Amino acid sequence: MKKPTVSISTRGNYEYANGFQMAHLRIYISGKSRFEAIPNTFFKSEHWDKKNKRVKNRTPDCQNINEYITFYLLKAQQILRRYDMENRNITFDSFKKELFYNGYDTDFFEYAQKYINKYDNKSTSDKYVDSISKLKQFVRSEKLSFGEIDENLLVKFKEWCMREKKNREITANKGLGQIRAIFNAAINDKIITDNPVKKITLRDFEGKKNALTSEAVKLLLQYLKTEKLKPKTHSRLSAFLFACCCGLRWSDIQKMKFEDLQGNILEVTEKKTKKYRKLTIIKGALSLIDFSKKTSDRQPIFSLLPNTSSPVNEMLKEIANIINDREGREIVGKKINVMIDGVETVSNTISFHSSRATFITSIENYTDIFTAAKIAGNTPKVASNNYAARNTEKENRTLDLIDNEFFN
Repeated sequence: MKKPTVSISTRGNYEYANGFQMAHLRIYISGKSRFEAIPNTFFKSEHWDKKNKRVKNRTPDCQNINEYITFYLLKAQQILRRYDMENRNITFDSFKKELFYNGYDTDFFEYAQKYINKYDNKSTSDKYVDSISKLKQFVRSEKLSFGEIDENLLVKFKEWCMREKKNREITANKGLGQIRAIFNAAINDKIITDNPVKKITLRDFEGKKNALTSEAVKLLLQYLKTEKLKPKTHSRLSAFLFACCCGLRWSDIQKMKFEDLQGNILEVTEKKTKKYRKLTIIKGALSLIDFSKKTSDRQPIFSLLPNTSSPVNEMLKEIANIINDREGREIVGKKINVMIDGVETVSNTISFHSSRATFITSIENYTDIFTAAKIAGNTPKVASNNYAARNTEKENRTLDLIDNEFFN
Protein backbone atom coordinates (compact mmCIF):
# COMPACT_ATOMS: atom_id res chain seq x y z
CA MET A 1 0.00 0.00 0.00
CA LYS A 2 1.35 3.43 -0.97
CA LYS A 3 2.29 5.87 1.73
CA PRO A 4 0.03 8.92 2.22
CA THR A 5 1.13 11.96 0.24
CA VAL A 6 0.17 15.62 0.01
CA SER A 7 0.45 18.17 -2.81
CA ILE A 8 -0.77 21.66 -3.74
CA SER A 9 -3.79 22.04 -5.99
CA THR A 10 -6.51 24.54 -6.96
CA ARG A 11 -9.36 22.02 -7.42
CA GLY A 12 -9.40 22.59 -11.17
CA ASN A 13 -11.66 25.43 -12.34
CA TYR A 14 -13.70 25.57 -9.12
CA GLU A 15 -14.48 29.15 -8.09
CA TYR A 16 -16.20 30.51 -5.00
CA ALA A 17 -19.21 32.80 -5.21
CA ASN A 18 -16.97 35.86 -5.18
CA GLY A 19 -15.21 34.67 -8.35
CA PHE A 20 -11.98 33.75 -6.51
CA GLN A 21 -10.18 30.46 -6.16
CA MET A 22 -8.24 29.12 -3.17
CA ALA A 23 -5.10 27.06 -2.90
CA HIS A 24 -5.80 23.57 -1.52
CA LEU A 25 -3.85 20.71 -0.06
CA ARG A 26 -4.68 17.46 -1.85
CA ILE A 27 -4.17 14.52 0.48
CA TYR A 28 -3.93 10.91 -0.71
CA ILE A 29 -4.59 8.18 1.85
CA SER A 30 -5.21 4.51 0.97
CA GLY A 31 -5.93 5.29 -2.66
CA LYS A 32 -8.44 8.03 -1.88
CA SER A 33 -7.98 11.79 -2.02
CA ARG A 34 -9.48 14.79 -0.27
CA PHE A 35 -9.06 18.54 -0.67
CA GLU A 36 -8.47 20.89 2.26
CA ALA A 37 -8.60 24.64 1.59
CA ILE A 38 -5.58 26.64 2.77
CA PRO A 39 -6.75 29.68 4.80
CA ASN A 40 -6.19 33.22 3.46
CA THR A 41 -5.25 32.18 -0.08
CA PHE A 42 -7.88 33.84 -2.32
CA PHE A 43 -6.82 34.75 -5.86
CA LYS A 44 -8.13 35.02 -9.42
CA SER A 45 -7.58 31.98 -11.65
CA GLU A 46 -5.29 33.91 -14.02
CA HIS A 47 -2.89 34.62 -11.13
CA TRP A 48 -2.10 30.93 -10.49
CA ASP A 49 1.29 29.56 -11.59
CA LYS A 50 0.50 25.94 -12.45
CA LYS A 51 4.17 24.97 -12.71
CA ASN A 52 5.38 26.33 -9.36
CA LYS A 53 2.07 25.76 -7.52
CA ARG A 54 2.12 29.32 -6.21
CA VAL A 55 0.47 32.62 -7.15
CA LYS A 56 2.28 34.87 -9.61
CA ASN A 57 4.26 37.90 -8.48
CA ARG A 58 1.71 40.36 -9.89
CA THR A 59 -1.02 38.88 -7.66
CA PRO A 60 -2.32 41.25 -4.97
CA ASP A 61 -0.82 40.23 -1.60
CA CYS A 62 1.18 37.50 -3.37
CA GLN A 63 3.87 37.26 -0.67
CA ASN A 64 1.42 36.49 2.16
CA ILE A 65 -0.56 34.04 0.04
CA ASN A 66 2.57 32.09 -0.96
CA GLU A 67 3.79 32.07 2.65
CA TYR A 68 0.51 30.51 3.76
CA ILE A 69 0.79 27.88 1.03
CA THR A 70 4.37 27.00 2.00
CA PHE A 71 3.56 26.95 5.73
CA TYR A 72 0.63 24.54 5.42
CA LEU A 73 2.40 22.30 2.91
CA LEU A 74 5.40 21.90 5.23
CA LYS A 75 3.12 21.32 8.24
CA ALA A 76 1.15 18.67 6.30
CA GLN A 77 4.37 16.91 5.25
CA GLN A 78 5.60 16.91 8.86
CA ILE A 79 2.35 15.33 10.05
CA LEU A 80 2.55 12.55 7.47
CA ARG A 81 6.23 11.98 8.23
CA ARG A 82 5.59 11.70 11.98
CA TYR A 83 2.77 9.18 11.52
CA ASP A 84 5.04 7.13 9.24
CA MET A 85 7.95 7.16 11.71
CA GLU A 86 5.62 6.13 14.55
CA ASN A 87 4.08 3.43 12.35
CA ARG A 88 0.60 4.81 12.99
CA ASN A 89 -2.33 4.79 10.59
CA ILE A 90 -3.58 8.22 9.62
CA THR A 91 -7.12 9.12 8.58
CA PHE A 92 -8.46 12.21 6.84
CA ASP A 93 -10.06 13.36 10.09
CA SER A 94 -6.92 12.94 12.21
CA PHE A 95 -4.88 14.70 9.50
CA LYS A 96 -7.28 17.66 9.41
CA LYS A 97 -7.44 18.14 13.16
CA GLU A 98 -3.64 18.25 13.50
CA LEU A 99 -3.32 20.55 10.50
CA PHE A 100 -5.73 23.24 11.59
CA TYR A 101 -6.20 22.99 15.35
CA ASN A 102 -3.22 23.99 17.47
CA GLY A 103 -5.11 22.85 20.56
CA TYR A 104 -4.04 19.28 19.87
CA ASP A 105 -0.56 20.28 21.01
CA THR A 106 -2.01 21.16 24.43
CA ASP A 107 -0.80 18.88 27.22
CA PHE A 108 -3.61 16.52 28.20
CA PHE A 109 -2.34 15.87 31.73
CA GLU A 110 -2.03 19.58 32.51
CA TYR A 111 -5.55 20.26 31.25
CA ALA A 112 -6.89 17.20 33.11
CA GLN A 113 -5.51 18.53 36.41
CA LYS A 114 -7.30 21.85 35.90
CA TYR A 115 -10.49 19.93 35.12
CA ILE A 116 -10.15 17.77 38.28
CA ASN A 117 -9.50 20.83 40.46
CA LYS A 118 -13.03 22.05 39.71
CA TYR A 119 -14.54 19.16 41.67
CA ASP A 120 -15.52 19.90 45.27
CA ASN A 121 -16.29 16.24 45.92
CA LYS A 122 -13.01 14.60 46.97
CA SER A 123 -14.32 11.10 46.23
CA THR A 124 -15.00 12.05 42.61
CA SER A 125 -11.73 13.93 42.12
CA ASP A 126 -9.75 11.01 43.59
CA LYS A 127 -11.25 8.68 40.98
CA TYR A 128 -10.14 11.01 38.18
CA VAL A 129 -6.66 11.33 39.71
CA ASP A 130 -6.38 7.53 39.82
CA SER A 131 -7.34 7.18 36.13
CA ILE A 132 -4.89 9.90 35.04
CA SER A 133 -2.15 8.32 37.17
CA LYS A 134 -2.69 4.99 35.38
CA LEU A 135 -2.50 6.69 31.98
CA LYS A 136 0.80 8.33 32.96
CA GLN A 137 2.15 4.93 33.99
CA PHE A 138 0.97 3.43 30.70
CA VAL A 139 2.62 6.05 28.47
CA ARG A 140 5.61 6.29 30.85
CA SER A 141 5.61 10.06 30.67
CA GLU A 142 4.35 13.14 32.51
CA LYS A 143 3.62 14.79 29.15
CA LEU A 144 1.00 13.75 26.60
CA SER A 145 -0.67 16.02 24.06
CA PHE A 146 -4.31 15.73 23.02
CA GLY A 147 -3.12 14.95 19.49
CA GLU A 148 -1.22 11.88 20.67
CA ILE A 149 -4.31 10.27 22.17
CA ASP A 150 -6.26 8.26 19.62
CA GLU A 151 -8.55 5.24 19.59
CA ASN A 152 -5.65 2.81 19.21
CA LEU A 153 -3.80 4.18 22.26
CA LEU A 154 -6.94 4.09 24.39
CA VAL A 155 -7.77 0.49 23.46
CA LYS A 156 -4.22 -0.57 24.40
CA PHE A 157 -4.50 1.42 27.64
CA LYS A 158 -7.69 -0.44 28.56
CA GLU A 159 -6.03 -3.80 27.85
CA TRP A 160 -3.04 -2.76 29.97
CA CYS A 161 -5.29 -1.80 32.91
CA MET A 162 -6.94 -5.21 32.82
CA ARG A 163 -3.67 -7.11 32.39
CA GLU A 164 -1.18 -5.18 34.55
CA LYS A 165 -3.50 -3.52 37.09
CA LYS A 166 -5.85 -6.52 37.29
CA ASN A 167 -8.84 -4.21 36.77
CA ARG A 168 -12.17 -5.69 35.84
CA GLU A 169 -13.50 -4.56 32.47
CA ILE A 170 -16.11 -2.37 34.12
CA THR A 171 -13.36 -0.57 36.08
CA ALA A 172 -11.28 -0.05 32.95
CA ASN A 173 -14.36 1.31 31.16
CA LYS A 174 -15.02 3.76 33.99
CA GLY A 175 -11.48 5.07 33.56
CA LEU A 176 -12.12 5.61 29.86
CA GLY A 177 -15.39 7.31 30.77
CA GLN A 178 -13.47 9.83 32.88
CA ILE A 179 -11.03 10.47 30.04
CA ARG A 180 -14.04 10.98 27.76
CA ALA A 181 -15.41 13.62 30.15
CA ILE A 182 -12.11 15.52 30.05
CA PHE A 183 -12.09 15.45 26.24
CA ASN A 184 -15.68 16.73 26.19
CA ALA A 185 -14.67 19.61 28.44
CA ALA A 186 -11.77 20.45 26.09
CA ILE A 187 -14.20 20.47 23.17
CA ASN A 188 -16.46 22.88 25.07
CA ASP A 189 -13.41 25.08 25.72
CA LYS A 190 -12.71 25.17 21.94
CA ILE A 191 -9.33 23.48 22.40
CA ILE A 192 -10.08 20.43 20.23
CA THR A 193 -12.91 19.31 17.98
CA ASP A 194 -13.44 15.59 18.50
CA ASN A 195 -13.37 12.90 21.18
CA PRO A 196 -11.55 9.61 20.41
CA VAL A 197 -13.26 7.83 23.33
CA LYS A 198 -16.58 8.11 21.48
CA LYS A 199 -15.23 5.62 18.94
CA ILE A 200 -14.90 2.99 21.68
CA THR A 201 -18.00 1.12 22.83
CA LEU A 202 -18.15 1.13 26.63
CA ARG A 203 -20.59 -1.74 26.97
CA ASP A 204 -22.79 -2.50 29.93
CA PHE A 205 -21.68 -5.67 31.68
CA GLU A 206 -23.53 -8.13 33.86
CA GLY A 207 -23.21 -7.06 37.46
CA LYS A 208 -22.38 -3.47 36.54
CA LYS A 209 -25.27 -2.09 38.55
CA ASN A 210 -24.91 -4.54 41.44
CA ALA A 211 -28.63 -4.23 42.13
CA LEU A 212 -29.93 -6.05 45.20
CA THR A 213 -32.85 -8.46 45.12
CA SER A 214 -35.97 -7.77 47.18
CA GLU A 215 -34.89 -10.63 49.47
CA ALA A 216 -31.55 -8.91 50.08
CA VAL A 217 -33.30 -5.62 50.89
CA LYS A 218 -35.59 -7.40 53.37
CA LEU A 219 -32.60 -9.01 55.10
CA LEU A 220 -30.94 -5.60 55.44
CA LEU A 221 -34.18 -4.17 56.87
CA GLN A 222 -34.34 -7.05 59.33
CA TYR A 223 -30.71 -6.42 60.32
CA LEU A 224 -31.53 -2.74 60.91
CA LYS A 225 -34.48 -3.56 63.18
CA THR A 226 -33.08 -6.48 65.18
CA GLU A 227 -29.41 -5.63 65.72
CA LYS A 228 -28.26 -3.23 68.42
CA LEU A 229 -26.45 -0.81 66.15
CA LYS A 230 -24.43 2.26 67.01
CA PRO A 231 -26.28 5.52 66.13
CA LYS A 232 -23.80 6.19 63.32
CA THR A 233 -24.28 2.75 61.76
CA HIS A 234 -28.05 2.91 62.20
CA SER A 235 -28.25 6.30 60.45
CA ARG A 236 -26.03 5.22 57.55
CA LEU A 237 -27.84 1.94 56.94
CA SER A 238 -31.21 3.72 57.17
CA ALA A 239 -30.02 6.26 54.57
CA PHE A 240 -28.94 3.45 52.23
CA LEU A 241 -32.26 1.61 52.54
CA PHE A 242 -34.16 4.89 52.06
CA ALA A 243 -32.22 5.38 48.80
CA CYS A 244 -33.20 1.86 47.73
CA CYS A 245 -36.81 3.04 47.95
CA CYS A 246 -36.48 6.29 45.99
CA GLY A 247 -33.35 6.03 43.82
CA LEU A 248 -31.66 9.21 45.06
CA ARG A 249 -27.90 9.42 44.78
CA TRP A 250 -25.52 9.77 47.72
CA SER A 251 -24.99 13.51 47.10
CA ASP A 252 -28.75 14.13 47.36
CA ILE A 253 -29.38 11.86 50.37
CA GLN A 254 -26.56 13.60 52.18
CA LYS A 255 -28.09 17.10 51.89
CA MET A 256 -31.80 16.23 52.51
CA LYS A 257 -33.42 18.29 55.26
CA PHE A 258 -36.75 17.93 57.03
CA GLU A 259 -38.01 21.10 55.36
CA ASP A 260 -37.68 19.32 51.99
CA LEU A 261 -40.23 16.71 53.06
CA GLN A 262 -43.90 17.65 53.10
CA GLY A 263 -46.01 14.62 53.99
CA ASN A 264 -44.89 11.95 51.53
CA ILE A 265 -43.56 14.43 48.93
CA LEU A 266 -39.83 15.14 48.87
CA GLU A 267 -38.56 18.18 46.96
CA VAL A 268 -34.98 17.97 45.77
CA THR A 269 -32.65 19.61 43.27
CA GLU A 270 -30.32 16.85 42.16
CA LYS A 271 -26.67 17.77 42.50
CA LYS A 272 -25.57 15.73 39.50
CA THR A 273 -28.25 16.72 36.98
CA LYS A 274 -29.30 20.08 38.51
CA LYS A 275 -32.92 18.96 37.98
CA TYR A 276 -35.63 20.02 40.40
CA ARG A 277 -37.85 17.05 41.26
CA LYS A 278 -40.82 16.16 43.45
CA LEU A 279 -40.64 12.55 44.62
CA THR A 280 -43.41 10.47 46.11
CA ILE A 281 -41.90 8.61 49.07
CA ILE A 282 -43.42 5.22 49.87
CA LYS A 283 -44.67 4.44 53.40
CA GLY A 284 -41.92 1.94 54.11
CA ALA A 285 -39.25 4.51 53.30
CA LEU A 286 -40.87 7.08 55.60
CA SER A 287 -40.67 4.53 58.42
CA LEU A 288 -36.86 4.65 58.10
CA ILE A 289 -36.81 8.30 59.18
CA ASP A 290 -36.55 8.99 62.92
CA PHE A 291 -38.91 11.96 63.24
CA SER A 292 -38.55 11.88 67.04
CA LYS A 293 -35.05 13.36 66.73
CA LYS A 294 -36.19 16.30 64.63
CA THR A 295 -35.33 19.60 66.34
CA SER A 296 -35.65 22.00 63.37
CA ASP A 297 -36.74 22.07 59.74
CA ARG A 298 -33.15 22.78 58.67
CA GLN A 299 -31.89 19.59 60.32
CA PRO A 300 -30.61 16.82 58.00
CA ILE A 301 -33.05 13.92 57.71
CA PHE A 302 -30.19 11.45 58.15
CA SER A 303 -27.61 12.75 60.60
CA LEU A 304 -24.11 11.37 61.24
CA LEU A 305 -23.41 10.88 57.51
CA PRO A 306 -19.75 11.26 56.45
CA ASN A 307 -18.50 13.68 53.78
CA THR A 308 -18.03 10.90 51.25
CA SER A 309 -19.73 7.57 50.63
CA SER A 310 -16.53 5.53 51.13
CA PRO A 311 -17.05 4.83 54.87
CA VAL A 312 -20.66 3.87 54.14
CA ASN A 313 -19.51 1.51 51.39
CA GLU A 314 -17.14 -0.22 53.79
CA MET A 315 -19.91 -0.54 56.38
CA LEU A 316 -22.27 -2.04 53.79
CA LYS A 317 -19.67 -4.62 52.77
CA GLU A 318 -19.17 -5.66 56.40
CA ILE A 319 -22.92 -6.01 57.02
CA ALA A 320 -23.40 -7.87 53.74
CA ASN A 321 -20.70 -10.38 54.68
CA ILE A 322 -22.30 -10.91 58.11
CA ILE A 323 -25.71 -11.61 56.55
CA ASN A 324 -24.23 -13.83 53.84
CA ASP A 325 -22.38 -15.89 56.44
CA ARG A 326 -25.61 -16.33 58.42
CA GLU A 327 -27.60 -17.34 55.35
CA GLY A 328 -24.84 -19.59 54.05
CA ARG A 329 -24.97 -18.03 50.59
CA GLU A 330 -24.12 -14.82 48.77
CA ILE A 331 -27.44 -13.03 48.77
CA VAL A 332 -26.44 -9.46 49.65
CA GLY A 333 -23.88 -8.56 47.04
CA LYS A 334 -21.22 -11.05 46.08
CA LYS A 335 -17.56 -11.64 46.81
CA ILE A 336 -15.03 -10.72 44.12
CA ASN A 337 -11.26 -10.46 43.89
CA VAL A 338 -10.03 -6.87 43.52
CA MET A 339 -6.63 -5.17 43.51
CA ILE A 340 -6.11 -2.69 46.37
CA ASP A 341 -2.71 -0.97 46.35
CA GLY A 342 -1.33 -3.81 44.24
CA VAL A 343 -2.60 -6.52 46.60
CA GLU A 344 -5.35 -8.93 45.56
CA THR A 345 -8.14 -8.72 48.12
CA VAL A 346 -11.57 -10.32 48.51
CA SER A 347 -14.31 -7.67 48.58
CA ASN A 348 -18.08 -7.41 48.28
CA THR A 349 -19.74 -5.70 45.32
CA ILE A 350 -22.29 -3.76 47.38
CA SER A 351 -21.88 0.03 47.57
CA PHE A 352 -24.14 3.01 48.13
CA HIS A 353 -24.72 3.25 44.38
CA SER A 354 -26.31 -0.21 44.59
CA SER A 355 -29.31 1.55 46.12
CA ARG A 356 -30.15 3.49 42.96
CA ALA A 357 -29.56 0.39 40.83
CA THR A 358 -31.85 -1.58 43.15
CA PHE A 359 -34.63 0.98 42.90
CA ILE A 360 -34.45 1.28 39.11
CA THR A 361 -34.28 -2.48 38.63
CA SER A 362 -37.29 -2.97 40.89
CA ILE A 363 -39.51 -0.42 39.16
CA GLU A 364 -38.53 -1.82 35.75
CA ASN A 365 -39.95 -5.16 36.93
CA TYR A 366 -43.37 -3.59 37.47
CA THR A 367 -43.85 -1.08 34.68
CA ASP A 368 -42.76 0.03 31.20
CA ILE A 369 -39.47 1.77 30.43
CA PHE A 370 -41.09 5.19 30.07
CA THR A 371 -42.81 5.18 33.45
CA ALA A 372 -39.68 3.71 35.08
CA ALA A 373 -37.56 6.48 33.58
CA LYS A 374 -39.92 9.17 34.85
CA ILE A 375 -39.92 7.76 38.37
CA ALA A 376 -36.12 7.48 38.41
CA GLY A 377 -35.61 10.94 36.90
CA ASN A 378 -34.04 9.58 33.72
CA THR A 379 -34.91 10.15 30.07
CA PRO A 380 -35.37 6.91 28.10
CA LYS A 381 -33.31 7.02 24.91
CA VAL A 382 -36.12 5.58 22.80
CA ALA A 383 -38.93 7.63 24.29
CA SER A 384 -40.90 9.99 22.06
CA ASN A 385 -42.62 13.04 23.50
CA ASN A 386 -45.99 11.26 23.40
CA TYR A 387 -44.87 8.09 25.13
CA ALA A 388 -42.75 9.96 27.67
CA ALA A 389 -45.70 12.00 28.96
CA ARG A 390 -46.06 11.77 32.70
CA ASN A 391 -48.64 9.35 34.08
CA THR A 392 -48.87 10.09 37.81
CA GLU A 393 -51.45 7.40 38.53
CA LYS A 394 -49.30 4.74 36.89
CA GLU A 395 -46.22 5.93 38.78
CA ASN A 396 -48.01 5.81 42.15
CA ARG A 397 -49.32 2.31 41.41
CA THR A 398 -45.76 1.18 40.64
CA LEU A 399 -44.43 2.71 43.87
CA ASP A 400 -47.14 0.93 45.87
CA LEU A 401 -45.93 -2.36 44.40
CA ILE A 402 -42.34 -1.54 45.45
CA ASP A 403 -43.55 -0.68 48.95
CA ASN A 404 -45.27 -4.04 49.18
CA GLU A 405 -42.25 -5.91 47.77
CA PHE A 406 -39.75 -4.49 50.25
CA PHE A 407 -41.79 -4.01 53.43
CA ASN A 408 -44.41 -6.82 53.44
